[in-house]
Amino acid sequence: RRAARLAAWRETVAVDRNRPRKWILADEALYTLAERAPEDNDDLRQLGVLPPKTLERHADSILRVLNEGGDEQATPLARDERADTELKTLLKDLSALVRARAEELQLPASLLAPRADLELLAAAGVDSGAIALQGWRRVVVGERLLERLGLPA
Repeated sequence: RRAARLAAWRETVAVDRNRPRKWILADEALYTLAERAPEDNDDLRQLGVLPPKTLERHADSILRVLNEGGDEQATPLARDERADTELKTLLKDLSALVRARAEELQLPASLLAPRADLELLAAAGVDSGAIALQGWRRVVVGERLLERLGLPA
């Protein structure tokens, strides 16, 4: 959950600053931060995964995002393979919907809704913070994704 919240924050910042998401926070740093969950600026610096400029610009926001979930439940060790199959099928359907809409608009599908965004949307729905549900993307593809998920647009 920490990783998903941090990825959603990174996506929002990347869009706001019109920068690639990896320029805001590299994937490896994101995973390390989510796993280690530093509690303050000193912990964050000691991890050594963020460049000085990123620490300067985003330390407070990163810490807030990492700590806003409170106590998180551990991920179960056993997984229901049937649920995994259903999720894969759902993600294929959502991806196909995005690809079709992207072709209609002559845009890259990843611009409308990256794969990670679809996973986030499938897991958390309307409250996911998915980029596909924000701004012009919501009108272009987000409402169709919500409809496919059986959620109110």
